[in-house]
Amino acid sequence: MNHDPDVAVMTASQYLGAYSPDTAIELPEGSWGAGGQHWVWLNEKVDWTWQKVYDAEVDMRALLADHGTGHDQAMRGILQQAARELLLLQASDWQFLITTGSGGTTRAKRLGAHHSDFKRFAQMARRYARGEMIGQDEWDYLGDAQSRDRLFADIEPGWFNG
Repeated sequence: MNHDPDVAVMTASQYLGAYSPDTAIELPEGSWGAGGQHWVWLNEKVDWTWQKVYDAEVDMRALLADHGTGHDQAMRGILQQAARELLLLQASDWQFLITTGSGGTTRAKRLGAHHSDFKRFAQMARRYARGEMIGQDEWDYLGDAQSRDRLFADIEPGWFNG
């Protein structure tokens, strides 16, 4: 494309700078959920999931307010895994899958597990920051979670400060 004389390669902002829009359109609210509505994410079957998400979000902000993004490598590793678990917990597909029954009860269990793991790592971080003894079984569990839920390798816990 770069060598085609009929194609100008540019960013969206460059295009808008060169070609000002002369009309506007209004898009109606919609969703790819059933019936084009949002009910698959907001209904009585999944109300409990949002409580877990909101609880973890508040807790993550409190962790960061109290401890920053980690005063040493071990604390940073704990906070990074807590942040991973929070991102996995926030994935909107949990509610969709639970509402539609896709995957049976597995989806609800996985969502609950991410919440439990988040809470476990939040408590571990607080105990570590207080200088309390962290047992080898807890370090092993953290290592297992880091292997199992290893996406977002460069996650920055500070992203949740907003």
